[in-house]
Amino acid sequence: MNKNELVKVILERLRGDYQESLDAINETAETATHEENIAKSKYDTKSIEAAYLVEGQIKRNGELEAEIAAYQAMRIRSFGKKSRALLSALIKLEDESGQTIDLFMGPQAGGMIIEGVQVITPPSPLGQALLGKYCGDEVSLELEGKIQKYRVLDLN
Repeated sequence: MNKNELVKVILERLRGDYQESLDAINETAETATHEENIAKSKYDTKSIEAAYLVEGQIKRNGELEAEIAAYQAMRIRSFGKKSRALLSALIKLEDESGQTIDLFMGPQAGGMIIEGVQVITPPSPLGQALLGKYCGDEVSLELEGKIQKYRVLDLN
């Protein structure tokens, strides 16, 4: 899968999550205002709980909007053997056991996995370690108290 296709799939997934979030907000708002949930005593908190839930869902919806906007605004660069790892790079790493890992340096939505390619972001520990690295460079990262070493095999 090339980067343009990868970004397209990421945007589709984010837009799907956004629509699900909107649907959940509407459903929860209806629940919060439904007459069955109107407080009958000071101890009846169903509508208050639903209102808090709507507030959290609205916040998540705003985060999804920002993630979508970040991907729409991102310039997809071309990388080669002499390039440095930056935003929009497809990065192939090799760990000490020879296993390879495919990563995409995206502006948001870190942790998402698309067809075996894991999205990482510049602020993440691995993203910070990889930013500015070249093919052949090694990076070390402490995970669960153990030092993991990786070598950059390819940038695309």
